[in-house]
Amino acid sequence: MLAVLSPAVSEGVRRRLREGLENGEGLARTTVYFSHYLFEAAGRLGSEPLFFDRLGHWYRLKEKGFSTVPERPEPSRSDCHAWGSHPYYHFFTAVLGIRPSAPGFA
Repeated sequence: MLAVLSPAVSEGVRRRLREGLENGEGLARTTVYFSHYLFEAAGRLGSEPLFFDRLGHWYRLKEKGFSTVPERPEPSRSDCHAWGSHPYYHFFTAVLGIRPSAPGFA
């Protein structure tokens, strides 16, 4: 994911990374916090499967009895962390395509 976000990676390598991230088996799952970088990479790659597959974690929280985002997938020691709200940011940036071109949207 971090390689995808690097400007030093060629388009050919980026395509292979996308293929690996979308179809690779045995890859470690990102934590709630590190999913931010997965979502950012998915947006840059135009990969809806990467984004929506991982977003499933957030969709299943209510059925697991959570009313806020836990620090990490079960077993979790803490049930409320602001960093888990980053999918809202990614809905605006990756799904809707809204990004500021300058600080303060100037």
